[in-house]
Amino acid sequence: MASGVAPTPLNYSNLVDTAVLPDFAQYRWELTKRKRVLLDSLTQNGSIKPAEGGGGKYMDWIACVGDFGLDDHADMGARTFTRVNTDITYTAPYAFLETTDAISENDWGFLQTKQARNASVKERAEKIVEDQVKKLNRKLLQQNCDSASASVFGIAAYTGTQKLFGLPTLFAYGATAQKYDYTVSTTVTTTVTAIDKEVLPSATYCGQITHPTNTLAGVPDAMRVQEATSPVLANWSSTQWQTNTATNTTWAGNCLHVFDHLISRVQRDADMDSMPDLGLMTQDMYLKSKAAIRGTSLQHVVLSEEPSAPDVGMYKRPFFKYMGVTMSWDIDQAANVFYLLNTKKAKFRYLDAQVAGFTEAGPYTTGKKRFMTMRGFPDANVGAFKFISKLGAQIVWMPSYQAAAYNFA
Repeated sequence: MASGVAPTPLNYSNLVDTAVLPDFAQYRWELTKRKRVLLDSLTQNGSIKPAEGGGGKYMDWIACVGDFGLDDHADMGARTFTRVNTDITYTAPYAFLETTDAISENDWGFLQTKQARNASVKERAEKIVEDQVKKLNRKLLQQNCDSASASVFGIAAYTGTQKLFGLPTLFAYGATAQKYDYTVSTTVTTTVTAIDKEVLPSATYCGQITHPTNTLAGVPDAMRVQEATSPVLANWSSTQWQTNTATNTTWAGNCLHVFDHLISRVQRDADMDSMPDLGLMTQDMYLKSKAAIRGTSLQHVVLSEEPSAPDVGMYKRPFFKYMGVTMSWDIDQAANVFYLLNTKKAKFRYLDAQVAGFTEAGPYTTGKKRFMTMRGFPDANVGAFKFISKLGAQIVWMPSYQAAAYNFA
């Protein structure tokens, strides 16, 4: 006979230790992020750090885009003193990303021992974190958050603001791709054609206009670094890359000329920090680039794919060095796109998961800075144990040190 007493719900207490699971998620993040070449490069150059300052909804980067002058001074000549500003601020809202999962009471019932249940939770937690890193990498390479610009590199623009600013956000070019002659740096309104090597960057990035002739508020033009807020956009299918051979519009035929051009364009001064360090492309473009190096060289070329500086780490990956730049490929790279990046000129900041209130038990007191956290809780109403793995982060690049190439025309 029914007693009228509700059945005792399954006991999930041995499923999650709230002090251990977040540490485990952080540990898996530290291991997994090194598997992706972009995240690995950002890590090696110290560009991934906890958010500085007192927090807030926005990430601000005060970047130097101008130089102080040096004037001759005549004996007893009058001096002029004015306040000189050489900095501007890039501002981007923090993005919040999360992964959710659930284990039903029925599935839990099949695991008869505490050890089996703990092993199942660990396996799911590992998979969640590893997949989060994969999706984070994809967003960094593919997501365009500038809803004011047209789609770029074949990727539709996203509406809204609180999203991770992927590289297409930086390399936007406005409603129509227009040609650009960097030797004169003037406004051009002509649509890019097959004879043009560069495309005009003309959009808004983190509150600053990327057009090369942009007037920077507070920074005197005479002290402004050329193309201070502008990335470099190349048209790799241009017919003008080779002047001593038949016209070529393919990546295989033009890639080495594109490498040479972009590397010289984004190295703005003699400082080694201005040197690009990472080139990313699709696997097909990577293989054709290697073939081009072998095919055009007059001497024997060894293309090493062994882990060596700056590729030191736990994971081997295919790469070759070209003019000091590590060239590699990524499965998430958009088709026909080549990125030439200076990962030293980037800021990837994350909100400390402890103080962001992501955890059930409140702030931790271990002193660690967690990139992401994971928590779990039972839901008796639906008969499941639910997981949430969450992070808050944003990335901003210094535009003038970054370049991209695409077959615009």
